[in-house]
Amino acid sequence: MAGELPFIGRADELGALHSWLGEAIDAGPRAVLLRGEAGVGKTRLLDRFAADVVRNQPGVVVLRATCYPDAPVPYLPLATALRPIADLASLLRPLIDDTPEHADERRLHLYVGAADLVQRAAASRPLLLVIDDLHWADQATIDLLGHLLHVVGPMMSVLPHRPVSSGPIVELTERMRRAEWHRELDVFGLDRFSLHDLVEALTGERPARKLLDGLAEASGGNPLLVRSLLSRLEAFGVLALRDGRLTHRGREEILAGPAELDGLLRHRVRDLSRPCLEMLVVAAFLGEGGQLQDARAVMGTDETRFARLVDEAVDAGVLRDHETVRFDHPQVRYVMYQRPRGPRRQELHLKVADHLEALSNEDPARVVAIAHHLRRAGARADPDRVIRACLAAASHAAAVVAWGEAARAYDAAIEGAERSDEGPSAMRALLHARSAYAHWYNHDNPGAYEHASAAIELARPLGDLTIWAEALTSLAKSLWSGETGAWGSSFDFKPFDDFLDLAGEREPLLRARVHHVRGTLRFMSTDVDRARDDLDTALALATAVDDARTIGEVTFARASVHIADNELSEATEAYEKAYAFDSMVGNELHLVSGHRAIATVRWIVGDLDEAAAQAQVALEMGPPIAAWAECANAAAVAAGVAVAQGRLDDAEDFGTTAERLMRWAGHPPAAQLLYPALACARTLRGDFEGAHEALDAWAMVTSPGIKRFRSLVHAHEGNVDAVAVHRPRPPLDQPKSFSTASLAAAIEIGDLLDDIDRIAWAAPGITYLAERGVRFDLGWCSFLPRLTGVAALRLDRLDDAARWLDLAAVEATRAGAVIEARRVAADQERLLAAGQSTRL
Repeated sequence: MAGELPFIGRADELGALHSWLGEAIDAGPRAVLLRGEAGVGKTRLLDRFAADVVRNQPGVVVLRATCYPDAPVPYLPLATALRPIADLASLLRPLIDDTPEHADERRLHLYVGAADLVQRAAASRPLLLVIDDLHWADQATIDLLGHLLHVVGPMMSVLPHRPVSSGPIVELTERMRRAEWHRELDVFGLDRFSLHDLVEALTGERPARKLLDGLAEASGGNPLLVRSLLSRLEAFGVLALRDGRLTHRGREEILAGPAELDGLLRHRVRDLSRPCLEMLVVAAFLGEGGQLQDARAVMGTDETRFARLVDEAVDAGVLRDHETVRFDHPQVRYVMYQRPRGPRRQELHLKVADHLEALSNEDPARVVAIAHHLRRAGARADPDRVIRACLAAASHAAAVVAWGEAARAYDAAIEGAERSDEGPSAMRALLHARSAYAHWYNHDNPGAYEHASAAIELARPLGDLTIWAEALTSLAKSLWSGETGAWGSSFDFKPFDDFLDLAGEREPLLRARVHHVRGTLRFMSTDVDRARDDLDTALALATAVDDARTIGEVTFARASVHIADNELSEATEAYEKAYAFDSMVGNELHLVSGHRAIATVRWIVGDLDEAAAQAQVALEMGPPIAAWAECANAAAVAAGVAVAQGRLDDAEDFGTTAERLMRWAGHPPAAQLLYPALACARTLRGDFEGAHEALDAWAMVTSPGIKRFRSLVHAHEGNVDAVAVHRPRPPLDQPKSFSTASLAAAIEIGDLLDDIDRIAWAAPGITYLAERGVRFDLGWCSFLPRLTGVAALRLDRLDDAARWLDLAAVEATRAGAVIEARRVAADQERLLAAGQSTRL
């Protein structure tokens, strides 16, 4: 387990701090109240911010110090922080009578002198003052700091502190909020994306959804608590790798021990009475925002006694409200929620579920909460009751795109069905099929595959074609979205073949769906002819039964085959037709896919502005429906298009987004566009080490085709010995689209290394593709008109070279491909020189 916590996420927070520093430099002082619980990452954020300032704004003086509890010396944090610009200690020496009656004069001397020192320093260089852990500051430090915040000049003060309801800091923050120059920034727990990155950084392994969900609930995304929990799970030996993901054995709930929780907060509740603590535990189980009267009902306490318990908690600063569950600090709830263990915990979950069910309210949030508590009640809850509650919760969760909650609910229903001991049944098969569907939408491809396989094993002997087809669809999606979803992958088609054999001529719509997913898998395995047959059969069946949703999905897949066949106009038409059907039936995920797919085909044909616009639409439409895998694809397309247009910085930015989304969604296919594009961008910059790093990252995900790109980088850097040797083989006269990268790389490498045999092999294929309208290769962004001209030039076909390079010049300019336009101009100079040489 990594020791030091890495810096993860916080891009928005960093951006805000840098923006406010700019305001302070340009318009006068700014003071930032930076609030967050212990361990949430305030100090790491400020470490990164200060490092950025030192590196990028060397004219700014960074002044920093930390407050400590029970510090014996007043003013110590300020004296420490200001030491580089002022000797505060000299002002603290009693230059006048130190009797009590002259205290005001001494304070005036200190305040005026300190302000003068700070203002003179700020007049020459901007100041960044950071006083960490301000909640521990003594009254004297707070008072002097409050005065210095008013100093006029380019100074930004950042005051990190924990949420507190009492102490010297409270009055200061209230005064600051009345000033227009104050700013506030709350640092919360990490979101699921950043939490995923943190776990991967700490453990070196990609976390499974089960582990992420458990850590998120137990920690609220608090990085320090996450590390402690992981260390605890590792020490207990319950962390394990499964399907290439780090998970934990046992039930989904992860509980923190007392050592993991903040000592100050434990101290805050230490003196509360046992009945008050019990009330707080029940309130924590009900959750933030619940009604305290619900806690009274669960406890069975009379109203007068319960009111006294609430008063006790409010007076102690643990609760903020007498009516609603509002803990004063997020970790106070964690302390209370994780207090009961074992049978007592299960019993309390069951009591809460009983009470919520008795309310007879169909509020979706309550339905989900009931299922949550019942599944946490374990064997104490009746299996049939668990199944009913979890099915209702899964339905509500799916309706609001909470696919993780839906997947957990289905899994709990499956456990309930197994506890009922009724043996294999259509119900269990259906639960597994629905769970597979939810796991796939939750970007848990291994989980989707596992449940889909279980559903097929149950449905096959029952002859239930409906459940079998549903499970096959999720099985196929988990395959083409997951680790195996790369070009040239091999798949087991037997489950699909068996279904179609058993179905015969029955159930045309179910057969259409199975032909669709089998055809898509065949396409992924580059068996284009049989993929085309499957998809055409699926389209005919879906059209016969007039199922618009299936027609849209099959038409979309058929467009990919058109691209493979280099039928680009037909591909565009098919994507647009699919989009119309998807709009008709409200298939939101496919609408996002449609924009991304249209962006891809516009990229191929050289309409780069439209490609960038379509990719951006996909990136905007995807997040509200949690379409993170498709967003990863869209960001990878945007990165590639940026490379094609020579916007190399934008390519890196989109690449960072694509990589993060790809890893979060467990969607390796995005790597096939992302990493070649990044390698190309870095090669164009001359950053060959960075290009190899991009290819190394690709090799960690999925590796088809890396060898040719590795040779391209070596050729550009002049490392001839590392370039793969060209082995003579028959030329590709009419290649499929997935041969484009090999052909383009061969010509570029051949040109760089003067390897005419390599160029001669690739020239017929690259010319055929360019004549079919292909302008850019997906990934590395090779510009085919230019490479076709280069091939003709190197093979001494000068008229053909002139024709293609003239076309390349026009189309590079039209596409905004500035780097390619310059390369075309250089190639035209080479052509001119070759022509003159021939005439001589």
